[in-house]
Amino acid sequence: MKEGEVTPGLTADEFADRRRRLMELLARQAPQQQPPQHQVVIVPAARVSHLSEDIPHPFRQATDLLYLSGCQEPEAVLVLHSEPGRPLPEHTATLFVQRNTAHRQLWEGGCTGPAAAPAMLGVDRAAGTAELGRYLECLAADWAGTGTAAVWFDFSAVDVHGPLSGTVRDLVTSLRGAALESPRRAIQSLRLVKSPAEQRLMRKAARCASAAIRDAMAASRPGVSEHELYARVEFGARMRGAERLAYPPVVAGGDRTNVIHYTNNNRTVDDGQLVLMDAGCELHGYCSDITRTWPVNGVFSRQQKVLYNTLLEVQEALIDVVRTSRPSLDGLYGHMFRMLSERLADLGLVGFNREKGQLFRSVQRFCPHHVGHYLGMDVHDTGLIPKNLPLQPGMVITVEPGKYARLGMVITVEPGKYARLGMVITVEPGLYIPAADTSSPEEFRGMGFRIEDDILITETGCEVLSEECPKTVDAIQRAVGGPSPTDFSAV
Repeated sequence: MKEGEVTPGLTADEFADRRRRLMELLARQAPQQQPPQHQVVIVPAARVSHLSEDIPHPFRQATDLLYLSGCQEPEAVLVLHSEPGRPLPEHTATLFVQRNTAHRQLWEGGCTGPAAAPAMLGVDRAAGTAELGRYLECLAADWAGTGTAAVWFDFSAVDVHGPLSGTVRDLVTSLRGAALESPRRAIQSLRLVKSPAEQRLMRKAARCASAAIRDAMAASRPGVSEHELYARVEFGARMRGAERLAYPPVVAGGDRTNVIHYTNNNRTVDDGQLVLMDAGCELHGYCSDITRTWPVNGVFSRQQKVLYNTLLEVQEALIDVVRTSRPSLDGLYGHMFRMLSERLADLGLVGFNREKGQLFRSVQRFCPHHVGHYLGMDVHDTGLIPKNLPLQPGMVITVEPGKYARLGMVITVEPGKYARLGMVITVEPGLYIPAADTSSPEEFRGMGFRIEDDILITETGCEVLSEECPKTVDAIQRAVGGPSPTDFSAV
């Protein structure tokens, strides 16, 4: 990492700015006729879960805690609170972490500890996790009789019968009349927009996954196992710097390409069959999500090529719609439905003369999923943000003039000036015709296709982050069974 960074590519200043913007947003969300005089936000880390006795699962930090602090350790709790006499968004950030005991150093390699946390993570204060209850008691005592308070805590993020839940309930009881709300929607509204530093990390994650999928294409041959292709994509991603795959990948051959979330990945792929791989990686906290479909023997049959090029035309047209008009994801789904209905009618898979509801059901049979989703620190990112949000300038929150001129989607900096957009979405139309679908032409049965790219919304249109992953028929046929890349340098 470079000097000043808390995690690779992200500085202490960026994390501090995220916390400041959250406190500013929460203050604006308060009822204006009677705003609370005090605010406290409590965000817990993930806990270690176990596969079996004494065998832990690989640890992955709770996304909101990671977004606001950069802390990668379990059992931590971040507390942000206002201070008397200091107007919001001014606040104090205190991180409660495990103490660095000799036992922990022996068995787990140690941890940051309260003494080092402020300097390493850029928070104002740090203390041991056992001190959280007393800290909140003192906070409630300081605020007693000085006005109303708002407590922001998401009970769904923790064990409702656990000690942290009890500590927060005690705080709310102490602050008589305090409002209790979840901060998740507010945090996700900030996460939806990617800063320039986040955009750089997402480019790297997309390049990493693109190269790893090329590795899997190069290893493809008749008789290859789905499990081997799974191993190839994971090896390629990790060798290029990813910490892990972003989700259990879909590596489906033959008729299994029609199973949307097929993850058994344990069958062989026979000559003449297709491989559908839906895979992404997580690199320094940011995810990619890419899908490609290719013939295992390296040559599309006539029928495969017809269906693949049909879907590719739809996907490229959808990206053009994003580039030129920036609709919402729901609006983009409407475009996908119209495009697919026209092309499926040309192929004789649906009829022209159907009433709208019947046509929708017919098309949905061939593509039962949405056209895309938000992408970021989680694969299906910011799930509380509706998909009817337009991907275009004009959506406004208040920002300091010029301060966020390169943050996206939130756009009032100066009259007539727009900020750099930074929302990332996927565009992933699919076309699925199971072998058992006797109502479809026999030549098309048993084939499933999906093409998915990661798209960064920009002020001039959009950028395809996953453009290095082969997608055209010619590019795929050159990649399948071809030489495997040997450069595993970090992207």
